[in-house]
Amino acid sequence: MIPVRAETITLSWRAVFVNAYMRVHDFRTTIVRVGDGLGEAAPSALGSETAESITAAYRDLMVSDDPRTWEFDHLEPAARAGLEMALLDLRGKRTGEPLWRAWGLDGDARRESFFTIPLVRGEELRRWLDFAAEADARRLKVKVGAEPVAASAERLRAVRAAFPDGVLRVDANASWRPADAGELAPVLRSCDVSSVEEPLVASSPDGAT
Repeated sequence: MIPVRAETITLSWRAVFVNAYMRVHDFRTTIVRVGDGLGEAAPSALGSETAESITAAYRDLMVSDDPRTWEFDHLEPAARAGLEMALLDLRGKRTGEPLWRAWGLDGDARRESFFTIPLVRGEELRRWLDFAAEADARRLKVKVGAEPVAASAERLRAVRAAFPDGVLRVDANASWRPADAGELAPVLRSCDVSSVEEPLVASSPDGAT
C-alpha cells in the first residue's frame, strides 16, 4: 500500500479571470502524490469542496497501485479525480506505456482543448486575445452572460475578428434568461458559434432551450 500525500498551492493568473459568478486573480489547488505519480485536485467554485477539505480527505489514506482494487466513491469529485490522476500517472511511469495505448485508443486521434476567453472587455480582452494568439489557439470558449447582451455580442465579434478560422464555443455559466438567448441568437449565427455551454438559469421554464 502507498500513502497519499497532498500539498495545496496558489496559482496566479497572468490577468484577471472573470465569468458569470466570480472574478479572480489567483486560485488554490491541491497537488496529489502517490509514489512518483502526480495528480491535481482542483475544487470547483460551485461545489462544496475546498483545498482544506481535499487535503483532509487524503489524510492517513493508503492506496494500492492495482486498478482492480480502486474504490474511491467515498471521496468528493475533485478529491477523487486528483487521486485517480496520480495513480494513472504512477502506472504509466512504471510501465513506460502511455494511457491511450493501455486503453486501446488511437494515439493520433487527439483532441485540442479550448482556450477560454473570460468575461472581460477593452484592454483586458485585448490581453486575453494576445494570450490566445501566443498559445496558437484554434478552439476558443468565450464566456458570456451576467452582463448586457450587447457586451456579450461585442466580445464575440472581437474574438471572431481576431480568430477568423477558429472554432468558437460560448459558455454562459447558466446565467441567461430565455430572452437573453433569443436576443443573442443572431450574433451566435453570424459569428459561427459551434455550441453553447450551460446557457440558461436553473429556474428557466421546462422546454425553454
